Amino acid sequence: LGIPEDEIGIHDNFFDLGGHSLNATILTSRISKLYEVNFRLESFIKEPYIAGIAKKMEHLDRGVVSEIRPVKSLERYPLSAAQRRMLFIHQQSPEDISYNMSGVFQIKGHVDLQCLEQALTLLTDRHEILRTSFHLHEGEYTQVVQSNPEIHFEFLKSNDQPSELIRSYIRPFDLGRTPLFRTLIVKQSENKYLFLFDMHHIIGDGFSMPILVEDLLRLYNGESLAPIQLHYKDIAAWQEDRLTSGTLSDQENYWIKNMQGQLPELHLPVDYPDQNKHQTSGGTERLKLDSMLSSEIKEFCKNENVTLFMSMMTTYYVLLYKWIGQRDLIIGTPIAGRTHPDMEKVPGLFVNTLAMRLSVQPKQTIKQLLTEVRELCLNAYQNQDYPFDRLVDRLSEVHQKKVQLFQTMFQLETSFGGKGVTDFEVTPIPFDGASSKFKLTFSVEDYQDTLSLRIKYDRDVFKSSTIRRLLDQYLEILTVLLKDSDLSIEDISLGHAAHELAVSNMEDIDFVF
Repeated sequence: LGIPEDEIGIHDNFFDLGGHSLNATILTSRISKLYEVNFRLESFIKEPYIAGIAKKMEHLDRGVVSEIRPVKSLERYPLSAAQRRMLFIHQQSPEDISYNMSGVFQIKGHVDLQCLEQALTLLTDRHEILRTSFHLHEGEYTQVVQSNPEIHFEFLKSNDQPSELIRSYIRPFDLGRTPLFRTLIVKQSENKYLFLFDMHHIIGDGFSMPILVEDLLRLYNGESLAPIQLHYKDIAAWQEDRLTSGTLSDQENYWIKNMQGQLPELHLPVDYPDQNKHQTSGGTERLKLDSMLSSEIKEFCKNENVTLFMSMMTTYYVLLYKWIGQRDLIIGTPIAGRTHPDMEKVPGLFVNTLAMRLSVQPKQTIKQLLTEVRELCLNAYQNQDYPFDRLVDRLSEVHQKKVQLFQTMFQLETSFGGKGVTDFEVTPIPFDGASSKFKLTFSVEDYQDTLSLRIKYDRDVFKSSTIRRLLDQYLEILTVLLKDSDLSIEDISLGHAAHELAVSNMEDIDFVF
């Protein structure tokens, strides 16, 4: 959490200190490994205090976390399940930039460009995944770690808006050529810069970015970093062994059981049913909640013993039910997939997708639904290692056709910066990519103690006015959760404008991590 030890008390709430489900997962795996106990995330969320954890550990079963060992040095290595999924998507449309991870940082202070370029080279030497390429060999794709790839570090002077710069900078990658990332630094004025990056998703995820940024800034600062013991290829081999050895059979059974029966299809009431009206870019609409409302939401979560994600996702289930009238709902959500402590500081594509299936009962209260969502999330977190694509393949065999489990995603995003690591300040600038992977992707951004709501949508099928109305109605439902959580779902009335409920304009913000 980046908080000095002497500022944390044994009765401080982990989530009040800035914790979330990812670092809670990492912390539980650390405790399990260090003390050789079976410490579950569910126990931690129920007692997110040092004192509570210590008390629970007295009654935990013994358990040993499996060790990840480096693999033998080879010319080429197998792909992870996540990489295979990403490679398949890339092959379908090599020119698509939907899976480019692109962003902008604002830098304030003097920047030594030569030193920054050298730090970038050292960063690439340090992390093998940054110099990995992908090649077909004997009918299968493999990954190859290159020795001395050419680094794309560019510099220019410009006063253009960050959104214009990054959109002109994003372009497709050839997965057979390293590096699969590029960087650009833009000098706007004296002691004011933009740092732009563009990376293919096959070598990283959103949880890799803080690792890479922190290492880059420390290398720029001239620090000597501890040697890396494990690289992505090592963890990919460990993951594959768990899959093939049957270690994940219980997790597989959980997901198969959860998807029993007829799978629901989300029938979204689209504005443009004619799919011939094709547009190449997605759209984005936002609402920013003021700090008072944001604090109220977080206080509610603390009092109800739930995470921010659980409360906000509950609200999304109700929104979909009220909008569509469908009870059986499946929503996709990304999960870090970093369930082993040795994965904590390794960049790479670990993120998995969870298909969160829930039945909304109109007569239950929204508070009762929150309790169900809480249990759904805890169970899903405990079974997050089973690859989503493997689940889709298994279900496709059962239903004898290719299944699509969901058409909408929900996610919680948090930001990070580099203040205090160097003599300049680094702050992420929100930016939305040009493409929409799903018809609807609903995001809650937790940025500088303020929450924002964002919907990325397919402009082929939705008008912007429809999406803005959804944001209004989401905020109305959220207000019911906070103020009148014993109200039944069927009695929640929507329709009046919610912009007045502590919402401010976000036209000047374009990107968030």
